Parts: sequence; C-alpha cells; structure tokens
Amino acid sequence: MAIGAFGISGDVAFTVLGAVAVSGFTAWLTAYTTNRRLDKQLASEEARQAAQLRHDRELNDLAELRRLLDETSQLASQAVKVSADVAAHWLKRTESDLAKVRLQAGRQELRTQVAALMEYQQRIMLRLPRDSAVSQALDEVRSKISDLHELSGRALVNDDEAQYMSKGKGSFDVTAAHFAFLDASRALVGAELPTTD
Repeated sequence: MAIGAFGISGDVAFTVLGAVAVSGFTAWLTAYTTNRRLDKQLASEEARQAAQLRHDRELNDLAELRRLLDETSQLASQAVKVSADVAAHWLKRTESDLAKVRLQAGRQELRTQVAALMEYQQRIMLRLPRDSAVSQALDEVRSKISDLHELSGRALVNDDEAQYMSKGKGSFDVTAAHFAFLDASRALVGAELPTTD
C-alpha cells in the first residue's frame, strides 16, 4: 500500500506517519509551554511595573504632602511671631497711640493668616482625612489665632481674660498649637534627612 505521491509503503509509512505525528505534537507542546512561560513572564513584568508605578506615586504624593506641610508650617510660624507682637502691643495699648496702631495692624495680619491657613487646611484635607492628627492640629492652630484675634480686639475684658492677655497666654497658646502641628506632621511624613555619601 503506497502513501500518496511519495510511494512509501508498509512499515516505513507508519514510521514516517508516527514521526510526523510525534514531531507535530512536540512542536505543539513546545509552542504551548513557550507561550505559557511568556504569558507568566509578561504577567510578572506587568505586576512589577504596576507595583513600581504605585511606589513612585506614593513617593510623589509624600513629597507633595511634605511641601504642603512645610508651607503651612511657615505660615503658622509667621502667625506665632505676629501673635507675640499682638500680645506685647495689647499690654501697651493704653500707653500710646503707636501701640494701638501696631495692635490693630497685628490683628489685621492675624486675620489674614487665619484666612490663609483655612486655604491650606482645605488643601491638606484633599490629601488627609478631617479627623487626622495633622488636620486636627492645624485646626487648633487656626482656632488659637482666631481666639487671640478676637480677644485682643475687645474693648472690655473680664478679669480672667485680662490676666490671660497680660501673661501673654494667647501667644503661648498659638506657639503650643504650632508645635503640636509640627509634631503631628513629622509623625506623618517622617523626619529623616537623606544621607549624603
């Protein structure tokens, strides 16, 4: 019995057919296992790239948050200085017109800083929850500045308020709130400086 145009017969034909079948199966198996290996490698590479992208985004987000917290701290630090001036001029407000003018200028500056801190607080709340330690500490800074602004502008104060202002407690409270904000920020973003080698 001859196979096709090749004129192969008998056992040789079955041997040839067997060899062709085995070689076809081997080729298919090789292609199948190669494709599976390549698919696994591609999936692994995609996962690695996705993890690297997440890591890079986290680092960028952290760097952006650090910049924002640094800017906020600078503004709060300026408010600490102004609050000390307001406290000092409040004590002298009855002694000279210049002290009254400086007190009013300082109060206006505190009002401006409260508004600016509110804007920074909104930016921070886009990145952190409202109940985060940083958000709460910044809210306390803003609250203490507002309290000092309000109390330093009163024409009449009771004995406790007069003592509070006379001892500079309003300014100290602003400073303490600022330090609490710094501590909360440092705890969140870390305080380690990069090493230089």
